[in-house]
Amino acid sequence: MQLFYRTSGAFFVSAVGRRLQKQIKTFFADDILEKLPVIFIGSVSPFLAVFEQNNPDIVWESETLNESELLPTFSSFREISAVFMVVSNDSVADNMPFLLKEAYRLLKPQGRLHLLIKNKLPVTFIKIKDMPEMQPSSLLAQSEESGFSLEKKKGLLYLPYNFKFFETADNCLSERFSGGGSFSLLTLKKNPVIAETTENYSSIRMTKASVLTSPRT
Repeated sequence: MQLFYRTSGAFFVSAVGRRLQKQIKTFFADDILEKLPVIFIGSVSPFLAVFEQNNPDIVWESETLNESELLPTFSSFREISAVFMVVSNDSVADNMPFLLKEAYRLLKPQGRLHLLIKNKLPVTFIKIKDMPEMQPSSLLAQSEESGFSLEKKKGLLYLPYNFKFFETADNCLSERFSGGGSFSLLTLKKNPVIAETTENYSSIRMTKASVLTSPRT
């Protein structure tokens, strides 16, 4: 049986959406977010349970956006500890390559990007009309190209039905497996930029020169 929701907002306030919030809260159980400067993109609703007692300082947030609106606003921020991104609408999904680059630019060294997506599956238990679906592997490849590395990943809502048995089984599956589920939550770490030093470049040139000028045997 497939559960259908007309909007992501309707889903996030439903009983199943509240269970998703609890699973996300468990994911962040060991993270200290209190008063950290962060940026939020997309719906904040899935993280409400997390922020009840572990509340960061959200210095900027937008649920829908486009590139022309985003650049002037983001350019004024520095030393952002984390970027939370929920792909809750087409605006966020369509601007993903740009958003990943902006997240990398704005995050401080070793900063974190937290991504929540609705998984694109052959068979899905949940259909949310206005929420795009994505392949976690494709998004991970894009994020790695933008300078991030995967730190942790979790699959969420394997059995999203409102019965105690399903809820217990669902929570066990979410704890045990990192892939699958109706949603994926990924934490990505900003990789440092490795600058090419003059010494390394000179060494490479010398090696090439020695190969070209050495006598043949």
